[in-house]
Amino acid sequence: MNHSEEEIFTIYVLWLTGFSQALIARYMRMRVKQVAGIVTHSEYTNRAAMTDAERQTYLDELREVHRQDPVPSPILDRVSWKVLPLSGRQLRRA
Repeated sequence: MNHSEEEIFTIYVLWLTGFSQALIARYMRMRVKQVAGIVTHSEYTNRAAMTDAERQTYLDELREVHRQDPVPSPILDRVSWKVLPLSGRQLRRA
């Protein structure tokens, strides 16, 4: 199944913000594997290796894209556009 640009964009925003794949899947009404596939094929796949500042920079870039060409998504209307600190299993293991 192909996903719309709006769905992919929304997943990128939620992923960079710090939400888990499971939570994103619930919000997007998808299976976790679908979200994982989209994240894996994105430039943001290695989120755990990014600093909060790097994630915020990417999120700011996506926000600017959204401002110039708004994606019709009720989820994005409620996003704070600020990264959440990663914790627990979201952190990169050494």
